[in-house]
Amino acid sequence: SSTLAYILSSIFNYWANYHFTFASSASHQKALPRFVAIAGCGLGLNGLIMYSCTSMLDWHYFAAQLLATLAVLLWNFYANRRWTYASNAPSARVTRESET
Repeated sequence: SSTLAYILSSIFNYWANYHFTFASSASHQKALPRFVAIAGCGLGLNGLIMYSCTSMLDWHYFAAQLLATLAVLLWNFYANRRWTYASNAPSARVTRESET
């Protein structure tokens, strides 16, 4: 059930980020594989942080999970913003600056 919940939340996350958070115009053929790659890296980062903090540093699992959640949240947002949902078109700001 945890795996199913992860998959369903990932599908919703992709859709919501594509349409609302980043308002992307990138094709789904381009964005979806990138999203999956970023999500996989985030899952690995979560596991690495949890293992390191609980097994090597002897932290309480709750403190380790807080750190892992924050790190993965920041990683996912930044990577998705810069790579997954990035469009090839220049931004309006760059266009305006280049006109002056």
